[in-house]
Formats: sequence, C-alpha cells, structure tokens
Amino acid sequence: MREFQDRKNRKPKIYSLWVLFSLLVIVALFAKGVISVYEKAKSTKVDLKRLEAQKTDVENRYDTISKEASVLKTSDGVESAIREKFDVAKKGEGVIVVVDKTIEQPVQEKGFVQRVWDSVKGVFQ
Repeated sequence: MREFQDRKNRKPKIYSLWVLFSLLVIVALFAKGVISVYEKAKSTKVDLKRLEAQKTDVENRYDTISKEASVLKTSDGVESAIREKFDVAKKGEGVIVVVDKTIEQPVQEKGFVQRVWDSVKGVFQ
C-alpha cells in the first residue's frame, strides 16, 4: 500500500511549476537556435543569387575580352585598334573632310510697327 502512496507523491513533482518552467526555457532556447539558422539560410540564398549574377557577368566579360584579344593577335586587328585610338594614316593615304553646307539664315529683328501689325493680323486669323 505504501508503494502506491509513493507513486502518487512522485507524479505531482514531475508536473511541478519549476519543471514546466525549465522545459519552457529549454524549448525557447531551441526555438531561438532554429530561427537564427533559418535567417542565415535565407541570407545565404540571397547571397548565392547575387554571386551567380556576378559570375555570369564576369563570364560574359571574359568572353568579350577574349574575342577582342584574339582580334588583336592579327595584324589587321592591331592596325584597326591603332586607327581607332589615334588619328594616324599610312603613307599615301589622304584625308577626306566632309563639310556641312547648311547656311543659317540670320534672324531679322522686327520693328515696333511690324510687331504691332503681326499681332493685329494674328487676331483676325
């Protein structure tokens, strides 16, 4: 009989307020750890996307630079690059100068009488 009475006394100790509070603290600590890991994973995904975009940009730049370098390996490519950067010409080459022949008409200033007459004409049009 005494054994049964001892069992009854033990059960309330397990469900006491201090035990429940300590279990709640442990669960809160685990939850805090899980939340921090989730936030790190989220920021890592954002960083991964940004780095993948940078990688594609660098790969595209590498392709264009390697194409330009392969063009510069030929003598024609070197000559065209020099002509683009500097104003040079080979011996015997001439320069063609294109002149724009549009002539600007001088603007005639109107006198007082002409301005009054134009405003009167504008009213009746």
